[in-house]
Amino acid sequence: MEKAEAGELKNQPLVVVLIVEYLMRSVMLLLIFFGIEFVVGKAIYETYYLDYLGLLMLSVGAFHTFSYYLCFALINPSKKIVRFRLYRLLRNLAYSWLPGVGIAAVILLVEFLQEKDPFTHLEMVVNVYLVSTALVLLISMIEWALVKRHPLGLDVE
Repeated sequence: MEKAEAGELKNQPLVVVLIVEYLMRSVMLLLIFFGIEFVVGKAIYETYYLDYLGLLMLSVGAFHTFSYYLCFALINPSKKIVRFRLYRLLRNLAYSWLPGVGIAAVILLVEFLQEKDPFTHLEMVVNVYLVSTALVLLISMIEWALVKRHPLGLDVE
């Protein structure tokens, strides 16, 4: 039995660890979306373009993974402050796209429960998504500008 501090990826280069981590997360996300398609049915899954939602989430994850690699493998470790600031900026940019999806999904769910045709209020849904995404982007840029500490959850120096 292997010890927790001596896992299979312990002595691997950062790029290998990031690729394995991204692939594992991608497989889990794809399984979740296959499960959603199974539960809601192919017609609803395709009507609401849930495959594009999955693609958006995979893309955001890929951008975040690349940001981590850029900041902690490619940039010189002596530029610690630059690395952490750039990572926080790129991470915030990546994840600002997702909260609007949740809000738009609630609106579409309400339409569905009210038995309205899909995307009856498409313009409103798009506007709500854009406004909420812009708001989250603004908040994340303010957070990036004000917060100077080391981002939490990182195991790098």
